[in-house]
Amino acid sequence: MSVTWLHEDWDIPESDPFYGEALRLKTLSLNTGNPWLWCTVKVTVRYRTLYAHEFLGGCSFESKQEFLLDEYFPDMTHQALAKLNDKVALFQRPCCRCVCNEDTDVDADESEAAT
Repeated sequence: MSVTWLHEDWDIPESDPFYGEALRLKTLSLNTGNPWLWCTVKVTVRYRTLYAHEFLGGCSFESKQEFLLDEYFPDMTHQALAKLNDKVALFQRPCCRCVCNEDTDVDADESEAAT
């Protein structure tokens, strides 16, 4: 699993009540070199060659460690794992026409009837 930050490209309209604070955090992030102050967080989980991501934008944390201790982290991890499990399940389903195993003598009609 990996946790990374991405530059936050979210442009908040000036009419948004959070606009002033977002602008302050974005400026502070750029001035201090701390990307975690205003970013999008990306959680990636992998299984062999498969992977899934979960994103959270408009984030402001002091550090990666602070994010890892935050309640968002386990929730994002669970959501990414659910996506990954769905992908793994797709690859574990048998082929419907048995083209993967030429030794199998299954009629195409039988295969379709089983699905």
